[in-house]
Amino acid sequence: MFLNTIAMLRSIRIRHWTDIVLIAIAAVLLWGIQALLQKLFPNMSEKTAHIISVIITFIFVLIWVFNVPIPD
Repeated sequence: MFLNTIAMLRSIRIRHWTDIVLIAIAAVLLWGIQALLQKLFPNMSEKTAHIISVIITFIFVLIWVFNVPIPD
């Protein structure tokens, strides 16, 4: 499974520097939301916090992809 993930990541084509920015922001957002949820709700399991943060990050990425134009 790990090798499949690496192969998938190697096949991704970076179209522009904005894609790199999006990946960096999404990673920080994912980590930050999960940490914030666990801090605000101590009884929440790590798995639940991770699922919620993935959903929020996915929504952010969709908004970014459909609203931020790629410069020529």
